[in-house]
Amino acid sequence: MAELKLQQNQSTEIDFYWDSETSKIPGGRFLPVNGHWQLSFWARGTSGSASLFVIFQRLNGSQAWVNQTLTLTSHWQQYTMNFDATDTGPAGPLALKFVASGQSGNAVRLDDVQLGRASDFPSAWRAELVGALTTMRPGYLRDTQGQLGDTLANRIGDAFARGPTRYVPDPSNVSMSYLYGLTDFLSLCHEVGAQPWIVLPTTLYDSELTNFGQYLAHEQSTYNFSEIVLEWGNENWNPMFRAASILQPGVMGQAANRAFGLIRESAGSTLPLHLVVNGQFVNPWMGSTALANAPLANATDIAPYFFEILNSSDTTEAALSSLMSMNDEQPPIAKLQQSTTPSHKDIDVYEVNLSTISGDAPDSQRDPLVAGMASGTALANRIITAMNAGVRRQNVFALAQYQVKTPVGQTKLWGIVRDLATKHDFRPTGLAVQMLNQAIAGDYHSVTAKGANASTLNAAAFLSDGRWSMVIASASPTPTSLSIKFPAGGTPPSRSLTLSAPSITSTNESVDDQVKIVSAEVSQSQITVPAYGLVVMLSSPSS
Repeated sequence: MAELKLQQNQSTEIDFYWDSETSKIPGGRFLPVNGHWQLSFWARGTSGSASLFVIFQRLNGSQAWVNQTLTLTSHWQQYTMNFDATDTGPAGPLALKFVASGQSGNAVRLDDVQLGRASDFPSAWRAELVGALTTMRPGYLRDTQGQLGDTLANRIGDAFARGPTRYVPDPSNVSMSYLYGLTDFLSLCHEVGAQPWIVLPTTLYDSELTNFGQYLAHEQSTYNFSEIVLEWGNENWNPMFRAASILQPGVMGQAANRAFGLIRESAGSTLPLHLVVNGQFVNPWMGSTALANAPLANATDIAPYFFEILNSSDTTEAALSSLMSMNDEQPPIAKLQQSTTPSHKDIDVYEVNLSTISGDAPDSQRDPLVAGMASGTALANRIITAMNAGVRRQNVFALAQYQVKTPVGQTKLWGIVRDLATKHDFRPTGLAVQMLNQAIAGDYHSVTAKGANASTLNAAAFLSDGRWSMVIASASPTPTSLSIKFPAGGTPPSRSLTLSAPSITSTNESVDDQVKIVSAEVSQSQITVPAYGLVVMLSSPSS
């Protein structure tokens, strides 16, 4: 609830601004306001007369969608404003303002404000988000939104029961965030067919952990997930997340083990939990130490980000070679497996993507590589490499992020969807994930490549319900023709999906669908993989 205290001859207001980076994307809007929308809220005055002026508009000179003055009483009343919107004109931020006026000493109280497209209610999610995830068919959705210092009540409360949260000491409160709830997250996972991967706040009390186990058991009776991943914090080793991180992996493992025990005990033995402690990709000993102190954990996790540096002196050929090189991934995984394999623990990937935020290359040189067609192949190559090393659970970071700061500008990372304005505009990395998720099913099988370009190919095969599928990533600068032999006993692929573009540096940043997925029939398992290309082979349209 917010309170606006009134002063004589002076108004008091609360302003909300968002969608302020609108000039950067095609269409000039991250959040278009089109169609039938609804604004609702509760309000009252504390004593005497008071008025409340409400306005909702895009600050670009266009007419406001809501422009209304209300006379309030001392009793709570809900106000609902339905309106049909057309969002035209130049780019500009959205603004919602509540302006109160009246007698000095009086106050206006405001609560349960809700604004959105009417057709999206009562869901917490816009249709564009659900559509993107449905198209992508993720196996897991990882819930990480800075909830590291949150309470259980705030995590599982409904939209109007939750309040803002933070994990960093901050007397000014500027670091407070209002987050979506766990109940909404589980509903989304169920709707798009994904298994939930939940990052637990490390600050929960024993009673909260016990209640959380009971909550999960109750939700499971509705959703019947095949697996629920619980991760104890996010990057506990990272000082960035103090004061909600436990830097020492041994101590962190002990704390996680205590929490896992309380959750398991209250959730019951039938709940399919997969319990994870944080590790670090470049320091395998951290994951090993955490697991050694958390016997109840099923896995440790890593984030094998790659292609981290690009300098202005790098040629395109050298940069592509570095982008496609996966030589750094297998050794740390093998080192960590020295402790995980004997103890029958897993290695999971909690995040992976390109991370080209270092070096002095300008945006004009960086973007065609990190957002170009070859980036999709490179991400798939990274995922296949971990898969071939024995990793079975992998999350790509992140669904949506337009750009990130570099030493010399802003580059197009980490979102695999460019934006969710009116439809799901997939970047090449998002198209690659979409392709992989169509092929990955059933039992994994390794693939052996032979021939002149064998060292440039990375592949994995899958057998599900008697049908074969395969993913192939090429680091070769020239097309590669392949003849593929599948074992007897399954139906071989009959069609292919190829990541296609006018050039390997084409992007979807300013022109939609320069990079796209092209489907074709496959004859006798003969296929050509384009230069720096990605191909998925499927046995039927429903694979």
